[in-house]
Amino acid sequence: MGQNISINCHCMKKCQKGKLSLNLNNGDVEDTLLSVINQTTVQLNLQNYNEPFSTVSCLLKSSRSRLICGTQFCMGYLPDKPTNLTCIKPEQLDNMVCTWKPGKKTHLNTNYILYVKSSVIIPLNQLQKNQTFSISVHAENYLGGIHSEELHVDLNSIVIPAVPIVVQNKTMESPAFKTIIHWKRQTVINETYCEERYKETISETWHVILWQNISSTCMVHIVHFCISLKWILTSLYMQ
Repeated sequence: MGQNISINCHCMKKCQKGKLSLNLNNGDVEDTLLSVINQTTVQLNLQNYNEPFSTVSCLLKSSRSRLICGTQFCMGYLPDKPTNLTCIKPEQLDNMVCTWKPGKKTHLNTNYILYVKSSVIIPLNQLQKNQTFSISVHAENYLGGIHSEELHVDLNSIVIPAVPIVVQNKTMESPAFKTIIHWKRQTVINETYCEERYKETISETWHVILWQNISSTCMVHIVHFCISLKWILTSLYMQ
């Protein structure tokens, strides 16, 4: 992008009885932008050109216009180094999901290839709990390629425990206002705890309670009566 480009139109046959002209992106090019090389060749010079995709055609204009030739060309940037590489693996899925920031738009078809490197070749769904492996991303287009920094992780650091399911909640007003929630534990990972969040439907503020035990019941005492509550239960790793 932002380069100077020269495009030549060369007529090989029956060019003497007409005038060579160029059409750029479906628009006629002004004669002032063309340089006449000789009777059969003209040149278009584009300064600091920034269009990512362009088409150009060469015409011989006389009593009727005749297409001599045409082409298309692309402009863009080398890919930036991918950054902020992050990977997660939901507990109940065999697939690992990785995301990264690609950097500025290249204006070209850019491919991203994810590499996983370990001491042994092993399917993702068979990765052992304490296995350490390296992940990197390679970005590549017509202008070249570049690798991200390697991300070194173990399975414990990327697995997201399965979300518990709320199966029942009951609110009692006497003798004290409280809500009792029953949930079904989904995760099979022992080193987890439950994080409960609740708020009034019309409120923007969440109240957070951490439950260090592995029980499937929790009791929440709420000082003020709430007409409608929204609950979220999440399983998290113990630190």
